Amino acid sequence: MYNITDQFVKRSTKYLIIFLLIFSVNFLNSRPYQVKTDTTRRSFGDFVPFKEVDVPPVFAGCSTWGEDCEQRNCFGLSVMKLVRKHIKNGFDKENKYVSTPLRATIQFVIDTTGIVKQFYVSGNDEIMDRYAKEAIAKLSKVPRIRPGKHKGEAVAVFFELKIVAKSSENKNNRKLFYVQRDFGKDFKDMVFDNQVIHPECRETGKAKKDKRCLSEKIKKFVNKSFNVKIAEKLGLSGINTIYVRFSISKCGNVINVQSKGPHPELEKEAIRVVKMLPKMKPAKLDGEDVGVLYALPIKFAVK
Repeated sequence: MYNITDQFVKRSTKYLIIFLLIFSVNFLNSRPYQVKTDTTRRSFGDFVPFKEVDVPPVFAGCSTWGEDCEQRNCFGLSVMKLVRKHIKNGFDKENKYVSTPLRATIQFVIDTTGIVKQFYVSGNDEIMDRYAKEAIAKLSKVPRIRPGKHKGEAVAVFFELKIVAKSSENKNNRKLFYVQRDFGKDFKDMVFDNQVIHPECRETGKAKKDKRCLSEKIKKFVNKSFNVKIAEKLGLSGINTIYVRFSISKCGNVINVQSKGPHPELEKEAIRVVKMLPKMKPAKLDGEDVGVLYALPIKFAVK
């Protein structure tokens, strides 16, 4: 059985050890490239830009978020997921390896009935453009988008997504391929205006201090909230690890929580605890709020 009491967990990490690893996503692998200065929108007719519309168009699954910021974020992530899937599958089919970044701009309009009827894709690679178009074409055939509203009336809404794709190999010579949002510049030129700030942390403007405070607050919360007795009831023994991944969105909320552990009950508990984390001040990169991906391995020993 456990020789860990709640009191012991609070004052010692001998048996329950929490590690917080922080990774930046969507911009780690950018490379230098020539930025196009022509940002003229195609002629789609009358529309309101996605960022400016009072009530954004959203997928049915995104409407569960009551917060406007998260509904917009959810819509953008859903489109990105669809585009990424089609391009990746297409490149696998074509057996295409990309040594230099490929970029494309995707533009479309959601009409007043919630259907995508017009779209335009422009990039520097014919294959990527083709599969990006297939993704948006599929989106246009699925009438499951709640239309946007502006000044109380349904309106057509213009949406734009800029992406970058590249192949690479890890240290084990395994081929990797990613499609992500294009921030328009090389990663080395990107500077965080601020890190994610926990509500109990005082923002110092110093990256290491702000990261350390965030890490300490999350570790303390998990230590206090995680029910380690679940493992005892399951009859587990030895050292157990639950790997948790989650994002703190550009709106400051914990989203997309996933876990992998020795038993489904422990995975559920890890997800439950992480979802209870408070709303935070989001990270800001070059003046824009961005989402950040985190990894949280939870380790504990059962005797």
